[in-house]
Amino acid sequence: MEFSFPIYVLYCWKSDLFLKKNIVIRLPEGIIPAIANSFISLLPVAAVILLIWFIQVSIGSDITKFLQIIFSLLVFGLNTIWGLCIHVLIMCLLWTVGIHERLYWILL
Repeated sequence: MEFSFPIYVLYCWKSDLFLKKNIVIRLPEGIIPAIANSFISLLPVAAVILLIWFIQVSIGSDITKFLQIIFSLLVFGLNTIWGLCIHVLIMCLLWTVGIHERLYWILL
């Protein structure tokens, strides 16, 4: 799950780039628009998959292991009393500006 957000951001960026440059798969006019629109996302998805694969091969390591190291540091920090206090403080501050618990956990 922690790896899906960067991929989603990268996909949105690539999708916007492909649409601005008009690099899409065009289908004949007789095709239903809902089906034709679903083909628009194929090229950005392929580009993101190839980009992630290229980064993974060129670095020579696994990206998920790198993210696990980063998140293990966060988990270690939240296992202390100070980390828990900071977490509760952030939750209270977010509550005051309208970001409530359900949305907070989705963002986290």
